[in-house]
Amino acid sequence: MNNFIEYDGEKISIVNSFLDLSWRKIKDFSNISGLARSTQLSELILRENDLISIPETIGNLI
Repeated sequence: MNNFIEYDGEKISIVNSFLDLSWRKIKDFSNISGLARSTQLSELILRENDLISIPETIGNLI
């Protein structure tokens, strides 16, 4: 079980099955480590980022 991910050198906690990655200027998912191992994720919040695309495998997380 992984209760956090890492992005840009920062550990970001998954709290109550929610992961809020808002306002982080994320362009793609390659710089987010630990996301694929996050087994208790029910909501992923990505407001106000610079995403170019979202990988199809993201649906496997929730």
